[in-house]
Amino acid sequence: MDEYETDLRLDDHNLGDAWFDEDEIKFDKIPNELWSDAPLDKKPAEPGGDMGYLVDQVELSRLCGMHVLEEVDKSSLGQEQHLSTKFVRDWRAKKNVKENGGVCKRWLRRSRLVARECHVWRNTIYLQPAISTHILNLLPVLYLQRLSGAFERDSNSNAESVVLGTVDIKDAFLMVDQQAPMAVTLLGKTYKVRKDLPGQRLGVRAWY
Repeated sequence: MDEYETDLRLDDHNLGDAWFDEDEIKFDKIPNELWSDAPLDKKPAEPGGDMGYLVDQVELSRLCGMHVLEEVDKSSLGQEQHLSTKFVRDWRAKKNVKENGGVCKRWLRRSRLVARECHVWRNTIYLQPAISTHILNLLPVLYLQRLSGAFERDSNSNAESVVLGTVDIKDAFLMVDQQAPMAVTLLGKTYKVRKDLPGQRLGVRAWY
C-alpha cells in the first residue's frame, strides 16, 4: 500500500472484451452439434453451414432467459434508440457433462452478443471503475484489525469468528439496468434491451 499509485492508468482495463468473464458462465441444454472432440491443444477449424445461426440462437435464448433482452413487436416501440450490436463467435474450451455423469473438457462453439460503441477516452464518464481499488486495499487491513481486536477481547479459544470472503457475481454487467430505452433487431426479430450488453461503455460506470 505504501507504493500505491494514484495516477490514472488506461492500460489496466479490458474494455469491450467480448470474452470477459466467459469462463464463469454456466451452460445447459446445449445442442450436441455445437460440441467438438478436436484435441484441446488446437482450436477446431471455422465451421460452415448453419452452425452460425444455431449458435446465435443459443446466445439469444440465454439472454432472453436472463431478461437481458425481451422480444417485442416492432410496432410497440416508442422512443427506444437503436443499439448497434454484433455476434462474436469463437471456439471455447468448456466442461462437458457426459450422459454417465462424468465431466470432461471439450470445444464448444460460442457466440456472444456485444454492443458496437466507439471508445471515447476523453470523456471521464467512460473511465469509471467497476470497483474502487482503495476499497480492495482497505478491506484486508480492516479484517486484520477486527481479527486482532477479537483475540484481545477474549484470549480463550472462544474468540469471535472473523471471516474475510469474496463474492463473484456471474455476468455482473448483464445485471445492470439499461440507462436509456434501447432496441435491437436480431435474426429477423425485434428486442428491447433491458440490461447492459458487453461493449457498452456506460456498463462499468452503472455497475459501480
